[in-house]
Amino acid sequence: MNHQCTLCKRNKNDTEHLFELEDEAICDICLIDINIECENAQYNRTELKHLLSTSTHCSGCGDSIIDDSQRLLLNIGKTAVCTGCLINTEALLEEELKEEAEPFESQNSVSKFKNKKLEELLTPRQIHKELDKHIIGQVSAKKAVAVAAYNHSLRINNLLEDTDVEVKKSNMLVFGPTGSGKTHIFETLSKLLEVPIVITDATSKTAAGYVGEDITSILNELVAKADGDIQLAEKGIIVIDESDKLSKKSDNPSITRDVSGEDVQTGLLKMMEGHTYEVTGELRKHPNSKGSKLDTKNVLFVLAGSFHGIESMVMANREGGNKIGFGADIKCEEDTFKYSSLKSSDFIKFGMVPELIGRVPVLVPLEELSIEQLRQVLTDPQNAITKQYEAILKSMGIKTDFSSDFLTSVAKNAKKLKLGARGLRGVIEGELSNVMYFGPELPSKTITIGSDKLSKEIKELQSNDI
Repeated sequence: MNHQCTLCKRNKNDTEHLFELEDEAICDICLIDINIECENAQYNRTELKHLLSTSTHCSGCGDSIIDDSQRLLLNIGKTAVCTGCLINTEALLEEELKEEAEPFESQNSVSKFKNKKLEELLTPRQIHKELDKHIIGQVSAKKAVAVAAYNHSLRINNLLEDTDVEVKKSNMLVFGPTGSGKTHIFETLSKLLEVPIVITDATSKTAAGYVGEDITSILNELVAKADGDIQLAEKGIIVIDESDKLSKKSDNPSITRDVSGEDVQTGLLKMMEGHTYEVTGELRKHPNSKGSKLDTKNVLFVLAGSFHGIESMVMANREGGNKIGFGADIKCEEDTFKYSSLKSSDFIKFGMVPELIGRVPVLVPLEELSIEQLRQVLTDPQNAITKQYEAILKSMGIKTDFSSDFLTSVAKNAKKLKLGARGLRGVIEGELSNVMYFGPELPSKTITIGSDKLSKEIKELQSNDI
């Protein structure tokens, strides 16, 4: 690569712009005028012939460049670009790179976070009560999260400084079947606490240097959530959902690295323990960007996942596996698996790194929702699915009610799908497809979903379409 102007022999450091054209290079001074007078010599169009294009129009600005005393047409690959466009483009590019490379300006000096007094904090009971408005069941899990959130508030508001004991943070491992409310608990909690809470997916993370999102990108998400306020971000909560997908694929040694599994777990160790990282405040880091320092010492980490398959593994290991023959321990249907029976050692056997499990001392199990609880999910929460449909139909001028049999039927069908509360929307969407389709044309403006009267009206409308 040539770092010297072919014409005037100026070095790259002696000029603002040096354009490298394959084996040649030309500086911005020589580009301005074909008859420019340099220190070493005077050049004309004939001497520049090997750099010039035979075209007459610039591919950049479209101007006709014929006998132009101020601009040249140069060969750039298969196109011709005039020197004016080259200079403008280079200047804009350098300005853009300069802006992107400027150090990230944090708001440390004007942090929005202000320490609260003890009486200003939500108590564990108050947090639990707010969670009850949005999450059905899971009483023990909500209590554990409420206590952890309260203790975190004590730590970040410096209300434990008068004690002689250093109170360590209590990171959590939240686990349970799909649709039991793991993510929803923290989505609700984020609205209660005045700290940034990031809920991120572990499946998109990889070890540093590999295709995918570096595990430290979570911290940039946290800073973005805090609107660039580093001090506020240092008091936040990071929830890593689908963390069970990070488990080791096999106990057998492999010559290839598990860059999206075990390596990510290893990358989390130092972050969860408390370490200083450089953050840019950008969700996608620019290679030239410079950042500010963020300490994860007070950031609370939550690992969440369904750990699908752990139940069969635990039942087999803990109870000696399947037995046959005389004296076999025959299992009844009542012998169902409980997530509350899981221990830290079970997650290590599942494929989680022991050091990582050691950094999440608080285990928070959630159990599968019963049919009655699924029925409550349909109606009780502030943003319940049935209330959403009532609002939609109300906009059509229709007052809506749901029969008890209809709600029970939806809950039973969702239970069969084994998707927990996640399966409810799919079931009710299918059941109400005709109601929503014919809604604006229904003769009755007060309807009961699941009633014979409504079914009859819909059938009559359907017969008119045939």
